[in-house]
Amino acid sequence: MKLPEVDLTLPAARRQRDGLPETLADIASTSPAILDPDVHRVRTEERVQFAISHLPATYKRLFMQRAREEGLTHKALFIAMMRSYGIEVPDADQIDGRYRG
Repeated sequence: MKLPEVDLTLPAARRQRDGLPETLADIASTSPAILDPDVHRVRTEERVQFAISHLPATYKRLFMQRAREEGLTHKALFIAMMRSYGIEVPDADQIDGRYRG
């Protein structure tokens, strides 16, 4: 199957009117964003260590116990706690560092 030749110097509106294929940029310019800009920003942001030290061991045990009970990772529980206090952050699964890019 031979694709038609496309004159990319023509404006996108004229190419569409003439029934010519759109470029990827043309399609992307009219498509909604796949990722929320805030999620994208957080995903691509530099990662840093965050530690709260010198708390009673009981607090750590309670935190770990609650994470197990809720079926959450420690990071997910911490983010859920932040959200419960009205801090606007994306869900933990949306900002997972393994899916940055």
